[in-house]
Amino acid sequence: MSSTLADFYTQMKPFLTGAQTLDQIREALGPSPSGDDNFTFYRVLAERNVFKIMRELYAPLHTLVRREAPETWAPLVRAYVVAYPPGGRHPTCCGKAFSEFLAQRREHEPTQPVVYEELADFCWVRSYVYSAPDGEDDGFDRRLFVRQYTYRVHDLAAALERDAQAPVPDPQPLVLIIYRHTRSLQTRLFLPSAAGLVALAQRQGAEIPEPLRVIPAPHVVEADAQLVAHGVLVPRPG
Repeated sequence: MSSTLADFYTQMKPFLTGAQTLDQIREALGPSPSGDDNFTFYRVLAERNVFKIMRELYAPLHTLVRREAPETWAPLVRAYVVAYPPGGRHPTCCGKAFSEFLAQRREHEPTQPVVYEELADFCWVRSYVYSAPDGEDDGFDRRLFVRQYTYRVHDLAAALERDAQAPVPDPQPLVLIIYRHTRSLQTRLFLPSAAGLVALAQRQGAEIPEPLRVIPAPHVVEADAQLVAHGVLVPRPG
């Protein structure tokens, strides 16, 4: 191909993600000495790799979508890759925005269940905290995420991993902490109390919602100690 290496990489990304056709890349870079068939096979390999990553990263969601709408998963992933082309050095980074993509898609496809995007978010965060960088602070949005879901997605994920026919439960809003334990380094889940939410807000320097301001300070101190004991938060200095 008669082009610079920079041109090659610029053109290859949209080609490998399906956003650009063979004719378009041939026009931009010239014909491949290997022939069209060999050249397009790179896109096949790239797609297979992305599908493998997405299937493993979002295994419970993959199971649910394939069960409810068997023909939906493949075009869903292809559309996602076009909208959010893979980037970053770690292979699983290609799945980072899947929940966001599903939420945006639901605005135009209102029949798409909300549980899809919530399950995707849970799967991504659970995977992310496992390999998140260390630090001496509490690690909010790094190794510690506080999420509000309308479904008990952690229970649903576990159920689908055991049984592909596990039913989707009725909505049951909850606040869930997904975190890597400060000492054991295991990925864990925790359901905080109202006092625990205040303790988390104080640690993060966030505004405490009006309904929670009536909780007595001793209860918040106790909840903070409980979160430390469970490896959610680091001990306070001193």
